[in-house]
Amino acid sequence: MAQKYGNEHELIVLIKADEKAKYNNVVDVMDEMLINRVARYAIVDITDNDKSFLHPIP
Repeated sequence: MAQKYGNEHELIVLIKADEKAKYNNVVDVMDEMLINRVARYAIVDITDNDKSFLHPIP
């Protein structure tokens, strides 16, 4: 994955889960980081702006 998107030493993935996210799903995402050899990632708070992308206005 890192090779596709640039230098693997510069790639940083931000994981943002809303309050409805299940613990198991977050763990699965973290497992995917290991599988794809993403060395740098962070679990960060989701902003209201981010939430607007998850729940678009119909």
